[in-house]
Amino acid sequence: MDPVNPFMRVSLRCRAGRPGRCGVSLCLVLGLWLSLAHAASPEWHYHPGAGIEIPSLDLTLGGYAGLVQENTGTGRGQLLLRDLSLFLTWDGGGRWRAFSELELGDAVRTRPGQLTTREAEFDLERLYADYLAAPTASVRLGKFLTPVGRWNQIHADPLVWTVTRPVATRLLFGLHATGAMLFGQVPLGQRLLDYQLYLDDSRQLDPRRDRQIVGNINGPSFLPFDEGGGGRLVWHDPDEVLSLGLSLADYRLATQSARHHLVGLDLDWTPGRAEISSEWLLRQSSGGGIPRQWAGYLQAAFPLAGDWFGVVRGERFAVRPAPRVADVLVGGTVWQLRSNLRLKFEYRQGRRNRAVAPDGWFMSAAMLF
Repeated sequence: MDPVNPFMRVSLRCRAGRPGRCGVSLCLVLGLWLSLAHAASPEWHYHPGAGIEIPSLDLTLGGYAGLVQENTGTGRGQLLLRDLSLFLTWDGGGRWRAFSELELGDAVRTRPGQLTTREAEFDLERLYADYLAAPTASVRLGKFLTPVGRWNQIHADPLVWTVTRPVATRLLFGLHATGAMLFGQVPLGQRLLDYQLYLDDSRQLDPRRDRQIVGNINGPSFLPFDEGGGGRLVWHDPDEVLSLGLSLADYRLATQSARHHLVGLDLDWTPGRAEISSEWLLRQSSGGGIPRQWAGYLQAAFPLAGDWFGVVRGERFAVRPAPRVADVLVGGTVWQLRSNLRLKFEYRQGRRNRAVAPDGWFMSAAMLF
């Protein structure tokens, strides 16, 4: 469970006609990495996938990058630097810990005869502080990934099996919450129970968040939170071979008057080198004329030969703007070159899915620094 980011979001939006700002942002992130690598003193330690440790400052610097090629059958395939993220973790060994994630999304996008940075976004994606109040309870203040299901909290490209993200993990709730969380872990017989309880007030604490549906290679992502709250429980064995999760939430989304009530179930099972995972969400709404909506997926990743894996995912959803129940099938391969570097190849096809998950093929190279 990734339970440590605070109170305000720093955001630089790259708008049409102002690509220079994105170029500067990209140079700042890359320049910081290069400067640190050049100036690294002997006591600094770099571990691939775990970042650079700076013991004298109690800091760890890490991050990830993802390069994606996609073609969704429109005749305008594109190559983009989808994510360039920088992690900064402070842990002095006491009760306090802090974490931040600075992200440059869609930094560079190329289409036939065109290269642009106009669609880039430069954000302080996460920023929070954790306080260890007791051995089984910590408090988090700031902006963090919404604890609904598993995928949303581990969504970084190098850590997931597919280039595209399941519809169930991006269309029914706000992907970030800004406020407070109580989280921890308690023993439950021979198993463990992780819990996360949170309150969100993004309307007041994150006023510059996006307020409209935005699109990318996954299809549209839904509106952010206005305010709300919820919780998540995960029952698992100590080795985390099998985990079962329950998510509950009650919230309003930006620009909507409806009140949403969400319940979700998720499963993750890792027998050997394989992994079976699934998430299913149901959302009912009061006011606003929004009908009941649901979405879910079942995914299997399995070894093929050596460092090659196969991935198959089936999805079903009934969400706006899709007019009725739709199905999606994703199939592909993953080449695990190193523990922190993956190359992915996949194809997505479905029925009545064009609005939220269009057919197409996708490739990516994703690396965790």
